[in-house]
Amino acid sequence: MKSSSGLPLHFPLNEVKATQVVARLITKSGEKLNYLLLMKILYTIDRVALVNWGLPVCGGSYCSLPKGPAISEVYDLVKSSKHLNRSGYWTTHLITKNFDLSVRKPPGVGELSPAEIELVDTVHVMLAHRDKWDVVQWTHDEFKEWEDPKGSSNPIPVEKILRVLGKSESEIRLLARETSYHAQVKISLGR
Repeated sequence: MKSSSGLPLHFPLNEVKATQVVARLITKSGEKLNYLLLMKILYTIDRVALVNWGLPVCGGSYCSLPKGPAISEVYDLVKSSKHLNRSGYWTTHLITKNFDLSVRKPPGVGELSPAEIELVDTVHVMLAHRDKWDVVQWTHDEFKEWEDPKGSSNPIPVEKILRVLGKSESEIRLLARETSYHAQVKISLGR
């Protein structure tokens, strides 16, 4: 979906930051973290970051799944990290076993700002101790951008998240212009 300015509002997944966030959450939770609960925590972190800063921590494509909202690319990484022969930053540092993720090799938090680390820790305290099914129900009840996909998956545009969180159309247009500008600068610098 495009913003009302006609510019797409999308933040590609930052696999390094997502990996560092997940490793921190796992470490703070003990040795492992249920991936369903993890998916809700990550979505919540990005949702809060979007409304507070206009930028997510992890980024990616947001979607409504039957068990609540998620970041599509992270869901794919969780599934792929079951395979030891897959290469990539995520699978170098994390592994999925049954329904839990654990840290294979600590990645540190070097790509995360102090504010992002504080947000990760705050959401961890808020959600990690709760039952995963309680958190699933909470996301269904509280996150108005989530719609039951009836057994499938539906995209959740960033614009919809921002609208639900009270951002005006002019604020969304401005964010879309700024995001497009920064993406063009990165492309021109070859990054």
